[in-house]
Amino acid sequence: MSRTLDAGRADGSDYLAVQLVEGIDLRVMMERAQGANVTIDPTLALWCLASGLDGLAYAHGARHPLTGAPLGVVHRDISPHNLMAARDGITRVIDFGLAVSSVREARTEQGVVMGKLAYMSPEQARGDVIDDRSD
Repeated sequence: MSRTLDAGRADGSDYLAVQLVEGIDLRVMMERAQGANVTIDPTLALWCLASGLDGLAYAHGARHPLTGAPLGVVHRDISPHNLMAARDGITRVIDFGLAVSSVREARTEQGVVMGKLAYMSPEQARGDVIDDRSD
């Protein structure tokens, strides 16, 4: 997961400053391999997946820094587009723009589904209540 460096409110607007991750997302990696008519090495693919899952598990286990209460983070948009293979060899989960947590009020209308349909869990696609298992 890319690190959050700062968050706050300035001039009436909320902001979030996150770590810049240099690399390519897994969607681009797959497209380049397909365009070059090559297969991504299975060891590399598994490394990227395992590393990304470590980041997702970290987000799911996040706790409030003052109270220690679980944050209940659900990304809601895990896909190759949002997994960044960084130059340091670690795959990071990016773009928590659709994420919900116990400290962030969900503002999605009832029945409105957020995320990429091809990568959604069945419960998310149905518009059911979701938790970290849905990611």
